[in-house]
Amino acid sequence: MKFARQFVVNALIGGLLILFPIYLAILLTHTVLAVIIVPMVFRTLYLASKKRFESHRKIARWTWPIWMYVSVTGVIIYLMLYQIFPQH
Repeated sequence: MKFARQFVVNALIGGLLILFPIYLAILLTHTVLAVIIVPMVFRTLYLASKKRFESHRKIARWTWPIWMYVSVTGVIIYLMLYQIFPQH
């Protein structure tokens, strides 16, 4: 909670308090999907290695966009934590 309090103080000083709920939404979805994507990636790779391409395509349609979302939101979270609102 110390970080959350510091984030709010920094946001208030910078006049960007609206970013806090956005940050929390991004952080929550990023965390949940990051946990979900790991077994999906392994399953997708397994199906491809066994040449079960029909099944591979079905799961890859979900795996790829989720993986990209987690990758992009990870960068956004980093920027918000260390560039936009750095800890002093």
